[in-house]
Amino acid sequence: MKATLPSELPRIGPWPIRAAFAAIVATFVASNLIAMREAKNVESQSRLIVSNMLTSIELVSRLEHDVAQKRLLLDEHTLETRSPAMERLEGQIAEIDADFASTSRAYEPIASLPGEHALWNDLRVEVAALQGPAGDLLTLSRANRDIDARKKMAELQPMLDAINQKTAALVHINHAEADATVAAVEAQRQTTLFLLSLMALAGSGLAVAVAIGVIRVVTSREAQLRSTSLLLEERNRELDAFAGRVAHDLRAPMTAIGLAAMRLSQRVPDEKGTSAVLRRNMARMEVLVRDLLTLSRAGSPAKDAVCDPAGVVASIAEEFAPQLQRENGTLRTSVDSARVTCSEGLLRQAVWNLTENAMRYHRPGVPPTIEIHGRIQGNTYRLRVSDNGIGMSPDDAPRVFEPFYRAERSRSKPGTGLGLSIVKRVVEASGGTVTIDTKTAPGTAFIVDLPMAGGDPHQAPRKIT
Repeated sequence: MKATLPSELPRIGPWPIRAAFAAIVATFVASNLIAMREAKNVESQSRLIVSNMLTSIELVSRLEHDVAQKRLLLDEHTLETRSPAMERLEGQIAEIDADFASTSRAYEPIASLPGEHALWNDLRVEVAALQGPAGDLLTLSRANRDIDARKKMAELQPMLDAINQKTAALVHINHAEADATVAAVEAQRQTTLFLLSLMALAGSGLAVAVAIGVIRVVTSREAQLRSTSLLLEERNRELDAFAGRVAHDLRAPMTAIGLAAMRLSQRVPDEKGTSAVLRRNMARMEVLVRDLLTLSRAGSPAKDAVCDPAGVVASIAEEFAPQLQRENGTLRTSVDSARVTCSEGLLRQAVWNLTENAMRYHRPGVPPTIEIHGRIQGNTYRLRVSDNGIGMSPDDAPRVFEPFYRAERSRSKPGTGLGLSIVKRVVEASGGTVTIDTKTAPGTAFIVDLPMAGGDPHQAPRKIT
């Protein structure tokens, strides 16, 4: 007796959203790849710059240092008069010449900057030209011809100054090239950052556009669902009202048919039990009409309804006592007093249906044993109704709350198939849930969870009928 959602609800197509997210991911992946490639290029160029700059400057500085040291040693040699000291100075000058030659061989392959190689060739020529006059100076100094040696030293000064200028120029060329390359690397880095910023901005813009589109689709979907939900509730109310009217309208003709059947059985001899069959079926029709009325009313409990499960269970235990005595059965109850959100009349109907089912579907030859336990669990009140009856299979459990559903093993028993549907509607209309524990062997256990009402749970509840 439930209306269903219309099948024509629009669906959200997944492919446009997936394509948009794929584009976003591709944009950010491409940005990362570009960033990694450019970072590697910058790192490689920076490493090369540092290596060349340090090597070139180090070698040129060594050449400059060797020329300066040679000048000092030559000057000291012209002032020295002792032969052993002169020999020591000449040995140092020879070591400097050897270091200059070694440094020159190391510097030769890397002197590749514009103007650097030509300047280096001029420097080598001037250094080579210095060797002859320097040798003459040492010869004059060794012979203690100090005046001539000093004149020769004065002649060497312009050559030494020119060599110093060229070594300084080589250092300047390497520094200038290093600065230019660093500037180029910085410009490349700025360009890369600009491109990455553009790609990140494009990816973010695309992500925002997709998010806005998704939000619009979801908002539209939610609006459609709300509209459909309201329509569904309205249809369910109409169905409940219709079922109630039909059941109510059936009572009058059924009463008339029952009276007519009774008078007919009094006037006409009952040859084959026809009257008894008619009375039994009339009774079944009356039970069905009663259950339909209860089911139509169960979905609309009284507002702010509160009741005490302990009182409800106590009255049901008293009502079933004679039937249990006839069946030699047992009903054990242990129910805490509390205030739960449910109409007392509807909760009584739900627990009565569960108890009546336990009595009806007990195993042949086995006295029925029913247990009802009620406990407070936080903000929920749990009511458990278990029995030792014929039970139900796991396949039947999901469908037993459907109206008019009868499990295979229970079809031989009388009933309308609406009892558990009434239980479910009462519990859910009160904001609770009902579940089945089919693992209880033998028998079945129904677990009803109801929300606690406000206030002290041990305070006597207000009775609502």
